[in-house]
Amino acid sequence: MALNEDKCNKLLPKLLRVWVVWTVQKKEHVAWFKALLAQCAQFNGRVQFKVRVHVTRDSPPEGAVPCFKGRADMSQVMEEVKQEDAPGQIAVLACGPAAMVKETMSLGRASGMHCHFETFLL
Repeated sequence: MALNEDKCNKLLPKLLRVWVVWTVQKKEHVAWFKALLAQCAQFNGRVQFKVRVHVTRDSPPEGAVPCFKGRADMSQVMEEVKQEDAPGQIAVLACGPAAMVKETMSLGRASGMHCHFETFLL
């Protein structure tokens, strides 16, 4: 899958930034989307991608995508996002275990962000 600047400009003309915060249990899980995440992290177009991967059970792999050990601190992530954009211009999309989604949505709503979520059971 390739990032298409022309398609992005046509379909999402107001989109400026995409933050991807992905948490996985094992470092080999990063390989599932490694190429696409690296492409996002290195994308040099109108839309700016900020990618970070968190690995909870292993040491994170090294590579083109920033990887961190442990769960993402969503309150810290939300503060970083708010530093760059006005809350009314931010959409939060969360998918994952119910507890993580609940925390993320609470933080987003408390900051006046548009929120959408999906949950699943582990």
